[in-house]
Amino acid sequence: MNNKKIVIIGSTGHLGYNVANRLLKKNKNILLLIRKKNIYTRELANSGANIKLVNFNKLKEINKIIKNQDILINTASRNPYNPSGNILKDNYDITKNIFNSTIKTSIKKIINISSSVIFKRKLSKSDKINEKSELNFFENDYVKGKILSEKFIDKFELKERKTIIRLYPGWIIGNDDIFLTPPSKFFYERIYKKKLIPCFNGGVSINGVEEISDAIINSININRNQKFILGGHNISYYNLIKS
Repeated sequence: MNNKKIVIIGSTGHLGYNVANRLLKKNKNILLLIRKKNIYTRELANSGANIKLVNFNKLKEINKIIKNQDILINTASRNPYNPSGNILKDNYDITKNIFNSTIKTSIKKIINISSSVIFKRKLSKSDKINEKSELNFFENDYVKGKILSEKFIDKFELKERKTIIRLYPGWIIGNDDIFLTPPSKFFYERIYKKKLIPCFNGGVSINGVEEISDAIINSININRNQKFILGGHNISYYNLIKS
């Protein structure tokens, strides 16, 4: 990882911000590609990050900017609280554009952050999901976009001679989640503020943003194609709501 030039996409979000912040503290050469500025990117710029505003539909523009970078970390994703009809296209298109923009560049390694939602849920909590588990069905546009992106990366991996690391976290939480990720916003607005105590089946794997950021940074040292589900604290919705 020493002296490697790293480009990060998605630093306007909770996870991307934490990854970039940690790498900057290690005095790494960091370039951030963003669509718009916000409080996260302003803080990262003050910490020394090089920031470029780009249009992710303009592949030649991105290709030119990242031509001499070594590693690309993609944490970009749209998972809005009230999904619109564009979420499938947005997530699928941006993944394709980001990967295709690395063709004929110095980037030899791509670290892509997806989500554990792409894997089919198990009926029994004793039956664990792993990296070879069956893919989920298209239960909503967010999941469908993630699954289509996954299939695109499969083909890209076969065509391009790049190392691709794929990471699949669950619900990521942290104290600095300024804009609230959709699960956090749901529990805050629909349960905590309204003092509702619903009870529904199932559960979730909760990940701390610090641990997920460390996992992403550690994956920089992996030199072959790999997939990792980032398992966290498995908790039932009942116990989560009760706590």
